[in-house]
Amino acid sequence: MKYFIFIISLFVIFIAAASISFKAGDIKRKCVPIIVLLLLEGVVAYALLHTSAGLAILHTASGGIEYLIYHANKGIDFVFGDITAKKPVIFVIAALMPLVFICAVIGILKYFGILRLIIITIGYLINKIAKVGKLESFSAVSSVAVGMMAVYVSIKEYIPNLTKPQMYTIAACSLSTVDIAILGAYTQMISPQFVIIGVCLNFFSTFVIVSIINPGDPVEIPENFSGVNSERHSFFEVITEHMQDGFKLILAIVPVILGFIALISLLNDVFLHIAGITFQGILG
Repeated sequence: MKYFIFIISLFVIFIAAASISFKAGDIKRKCVPIIVLLLLEGVVAYALLHTSAGLAILHTASGGIEYLIYHANKGIDFVFGDITAKKPVIFVIAALMPLVFICAVIGILKYFGILRLIIITIGYLINKIAKVGKLESFSAVSSVAVGMMAVYVSIKEYIPNLTKPQMYTIAACSLSTVDIAILGAYTQMISPQFVIIGVCLNFFSTFVIVSIINPGDPVEIPENFSGVNSERHSFFEVITEHMQDGFKLILAIVPVILGFIALISLLNDVFLHIAGITFQGILG
């Protein structure tokens, strides 16, 4: 039964996406990339959950995240006192404060060019599979690695000449992917292995939906495009800047979480009185 519900849900999502497509008649051109992406999702999910190699990858990745969180907590405890081990857990401290340290690690990878190499390589492979365009692929992978806002800065010279569908693709890719800086927060709420699987599958799903809503031709850019080099700074300038960016990210997340949790609580109460079931219950 669950597989039947899954297939029906998939069709409903595809129909909804096709109904707002910029060029519904061109969707058939994207059938092969969409099928390939869906098959890849299935293979990745099965491999990570049902093979010894996949489970080893999940275990290693989960352990790596937990290792970073452990050392992030050392800095948190130094600033706020021995607080990370206290119960009940304070969400801002346990889930969000590690962002400062994780952003610093991202800054180190960026400084030595490791992050750039990863972005270019994965972006190239995704473009070959999904056929969404080099600029779009670069934007999606970059948003995972360096965050959504940094992506727009890195492609700013192309933005004035983008069409509405092309701009949609870039915006959708950057908004739908999960910034690796925020992974630490998610892993404090649910098991790291499920966070990693979710991020991987969500990445492919983003390109499936984009291929339906914007099946048009990709952005034409120079063959040697690999992103815009930022101004060179010293090592400590880079990591300090990324630490400050991490703290700004926390300040941006807190009011959003506060507001949405309160709103969901209100909706739960309203739906419970009217329909006898909470809003979260309806959403499953």
